[in-house]
Amino acid sequence: MNLTQSQEHAFHLFQNFMSSESHCFILKGYAGTGKTYLLQYFIDFLKFSDCHFTLLAPTGRAANVLRERTTYLANTIHGCIYDLDLKNTTIDNNEEKQQMDYNLVFDLKENKSPLNMIYLVDESSMISDKVTEQEYLQFGSGKLLSDLIKYVNPIQSGRKIVFIGDDAQLPPVNTSHSLALDVNYLKEHFNLSTNEYQLTEVYRQSEESGILTAATDLREKIGEESFNYYPVKVNKKDLINLEMQEAIHQYVGQWKKSIFITETNSSTFEYTNYIRELLKLKDLSPGERLLVTKNTHTPSGDKLFNGDFIQVSDVLSIPEIRTVNFREKDEQITVDLVYRDIEIIYKNLENGRAYKEKLKIFENILWRKEVGLTKHERRAMIIDFEKRHKGVKRNSEEFKKLIINDSYFNAVQVRFGYVITCHKAQGGEWNTVYADMSYSQSIQCLSYFRWSYTVLTRAKNLINFVNLPIQAEPASENRFSVLSTILKESLKLYNAEILEEKESGYENIYYIRMNTNIYRIKIYRNKKDIITKVMFIDKGELPPFFNLFENVVNRSLYETSNLLTTL
Repeated sequence: MNLTQSQEHAFHLFQNFMSSESHCFILKGYAGTGKTYLLQYFIDFLKFSDCHFTLLAPTGRAANVLRERTTYLANTIHGCIYDLDLKNTTIDNNEEKQQMDYNLVFDLKENKSPLNMIYLVDESSMISDKVTEQEYLQFGSGKLLSDLIKYVNPIQSGRKIVFIGDDAQLPPVNTSHSLALDVNYLKEHFNLSTNEYQLTEVYRQSEESGILTAATDLREKIGEESFNYYPVKVNKKDLINLEMQEAIHQYVGQWKKSIFITETNSSTFEYTNYIRELLKLKDLSPGERLLVTKNTHTPSGDKLFNGDFIQVSDVLSIPEIRTVNFREKDEQITVDLVYRDIEIIYKNLENGRAYKEKLKIFENILWRKEVGLTKHERRAMIIDFEKRHKGVKRNSEEFKKLIINDSYFNAVQVRFGYVITCHKAQGGEWNTVYADMSYSQSIQCLSYFRWSYTVLTRAKNLINFVNLPIQAEPASENRFSVLSTILKESLKLYNAEILEEKESGYENIYYIRMNTNIYRIKIYRNKKDIITKVMFIDKGELPPFFNLFENVVNRSLYETSNLLTTL
């Protein structure tokens, strides 16, 4: 398979980058443009040039996908840049924050790789540069992008970084865009000289995929910042819309090889309850899929990261409840901490192999909508730990050893993994995806289009939608036609009618007759098809129906139906 013209240009720029003084190269591309295929050319070029390289991804799931696609060993960024040996961790007890809490801190490794090492980082849109709060395991400064650049040290070492990703996907949580794919951010914050290229040409064979066609349509709308019309349509081949009950029943029969995605943790909880009911599961049972919700480590020292899937191999005990009482201000607080011993099967992120291990899980969040510990649960855990280890000085070697090996303090926080949010699904791909496309905000916005795009691109072969938005497609011959149809009906209330309308660029003039008078009203739209202004262009008093036009200002041309029909 030959390179597309766009890929050839990108490859040429990459070759130039390798012989330049630049520190970073950013390769961005839509779904289906062949970023991973082009990556193989990058690797071959580096091997031919006797350059060392390493493949990295932000999560274990993304590293596994990269490993499968390239057949080369891929590691997580965490595994590459941090010293993950528990014996070398430090303890931050947060005394300066005046709160009872502990964090194990994994520091950056010393970079001993060759000076001609090239770091190829896939799924770079997921790399955050904001400190993650309330993580028991803290990595370096907590800013992954900053730590990666500090570790590589491209300015002084001569090592280079290649960021590969799609900036139309969801950015990291609490971030407006993907910082690792932003040339200006890399320059302003790290003084890095960066080259970039955007792949836009979709492979010919990809054009037959309804999933990639829909993803491309969304990607183009995102680029145009045009959100008035949602372009995804079913095709009865690989884009299917199902009723909720039908989707859930289908998913129950194939959940082990597929995934169900929703927007919120609350909806994942509700779907999960229904699915487990159909699977006739009440208590936690062997074979169930769990989702790790906080970074932690296993008793053997392996790391489990937020977003990792683990499987229940065996349930080894009934729930153990540890009740903790303490006072907060003038209030007596009682917290029940619920634990369970289980055996799990998990995949080691460094070698990709599956292992079994016995450990303790924290069950409280398994059975509720809210994710993560409450502040009272966190404090109760610490009080419980200190009661069991009285007399041990904080930050002593004995204290560090105890906190690292304490099975209750290190209990794995999990939720059921049948249904997950889109952020948790990022970096992964499944042959079949089920997705509830309901959204808590307006769908006519950047965040929904990005969210939808990210959902679509998790599916290889088939996506089954629930609650897919259905919109009438804008008429191509006249962008104002939807509005005009509604105006005709609304004007009947005033015994008025549209005699003629003239569209010219971003303007539309209506000639309206009421009784023996003819009025002219001009409507202006912008490139996003939002009505920006209306103007009565005749002399004299405003016609009595002018309020109809005033009420559509700042609305989409295709969103005015509800507004006008309620008048």
